[in-house]
Amino acid sequence: IGQISSVPIFSGEQVVATKLVTVDDAGLAFYVPKGYRAVALAVDVFNAVGGHVKPGNHVDILGSFDFGSGEKSDLRTLTLMQDVWVLSVVDDIGAITARQVRQLPPEGSEINEEATRPSDVLTQQATITVAVSPQDAQKLTMAQELGRLNIVLRSLWEAEGAVELQPSTVPGVLGIPEQVRFRSRPAYRLIEGGQ
Repeated sequence: IGQISSVPIFSGEQVVATKLVTVDDAGLAFYVPKGYRAVALAVDVFNAVGGHVKPGNHVDILGSFDFGSGEKSDLRTLTLMQDVWVLSVVDDIGAITARQVRQLPPEGSEINEEATRPSDVLTQQATITVAVSPQDAQKLTMAQELGRLNIVLRSLWEAEGAVELQPSTVPGVLGIPEQVRFRSRPAYRLIEGGQ
């Protein structure tokens, strides 16, 4: 009762304790749908909807990449994936675990009800773990290496599926036809003469 099998159990085989685990012990792997992979995305409060993403939400994943060369920047933002299921946010998988149960203070003591704001969890670098196909797991891993990803929260009342979108470009956003000149910071500063 309250346990699941950690390995296959065949017909007629005895069910022994070594082949069973609790849902808490199974961890995140229990929640990953069959045929999917869990991929962690590096996020902070600025690129993850202000920290309001919760396990079980569905999100779109956007990526910003520079396609320019030399001193010309050609920054583009594309929607990489739509309607992606969020498995966990930091270490919250959406189910109460023994570690999260608060003990009540002794009778007569005051209860400190300081609420944790959503953004408190993601003020620094954190992770949001999503369920994607093995092929999409490769794409997300490559996208994280090449550019910056943003998480966009989908409405609970929106129908499932994708929306046809065109990439956003700097000329399209700013309304100018030419590429924007990219100014990089100098690697060093040369000071001559003096003491």
